[in-house]
Amino acid sequence: MEIIRGIHAVPGTRISRVYLVEGDDLTLIDAGMPWSAGRVFRYIRSIGRQPAELRRILMTHSHPDHTGGTPGILRRSSAQVLAHHEDSHSRHSSRSLSYMGGFSALDVPIPFLRRTRLDYIVEDSELIPAAGGIRVLHTPGHTPGSVCYFLEREGVLCQRQLGSLPFSPS
Repeated sequence: MEIIRGIHAVPGTRISRVYLVEGDDLTLIDAGMPWSAGRVFRYIRSIGRQPAELRRILMTHSHPDHTGGTPGILRRSSAQVLAHHEDSHSRHSSRSLSYMGGFSALDVPIPFLRRTRLDYIVEDSELIPAAGGIRVLHTPGHTPGSVCYFLEREGVLCQRQLGSLPFSPS
């Protein structure tokens, strides 16, 4: 459902919210539970867009209720996964989202604990060139790499627990 013009809460992802941001292409904020991929793609089609338009998945943090849908989404899209380095694990020449600490090096076949690749590290105050600019705000606490995303054009802050809130920095 569209919250405000161009920002949608993907229906059926109640345990953890998944947001879809429209621009020239599409951006997800979080990926939800392991069974969320189908819901995400159905919703994209329902608003007249195509799954191939999905370019990035911005992670607020690495807990599996926010990252679990990522493998299914990546199997059917060419999206890149972005997250803060404090919630990642490096192994050889690749990075993945880290929920299980050192155990993240294992690719466990349990949906909630599967390793999720990480394509790009975001930094505090970085401006992601999507949907008029999405500013990264590092907000450690829930996890060391927790971030919020501020959609500058709309004045909306997307965060991990409370959802999307109108926000006016002053």
